[in-house]
Amino acid sequence: MKQEGNELVKNSQFQGAVDKYSECLAIKSDECAIYTNRALCYLKLDCFAEAKRDCDSALQIEPNNKKAFYRRALAHKGLKDYLSASTDLQEVLQLDPKVQEAEQELELVTNLLRESLMDNAQG
Repeated sequence: MKQEGNELVKNSQFQGAVDKYSECLAIKSDECAIYTNRALCYLKLDCFAEAKRDCDSALQIEPNNKKAFYRRALAHKGLKDYLSASTDLQEVLQLDPKVQEAEQELELVTNLLRESLMDNAQG
C-alpha cells in the first residue's frame, strides 16, 4: 500500500496518495515515513494544519527526523507562523548543515518574519 501511495505521489495524484497513506497508518501507525510522505501530500494540497499534525506524529516516533522538521517548517510557513518555521529549519540545519533547501527556506522565512513584524508595528 505504501508503494502504491509513493507511485501516486510520483504521478502528482496527491489526494489519492493521502488516502493510501491513511490506509497504511490504519494498519501500522508507528511508521515515521508514512507520516512524512502523507505530510508532503498535504503540503501539495495546501492542507497545512494536517501536514503539521503528521510531522508532529513523525517526530514523536523519530525525534531527529530531518524530513519531518523540514516539512513541518513548510507547514508552519503555510500557516504564516514564521517563527515556528524558522525554529524547525534551524533544527534541520543543526542535524545536517548541508541541507541547502533548508538554508534557502530559512532565509525566505526570516524575511517573511521581518515583514510581518514590521506590518504589525505599523498596524
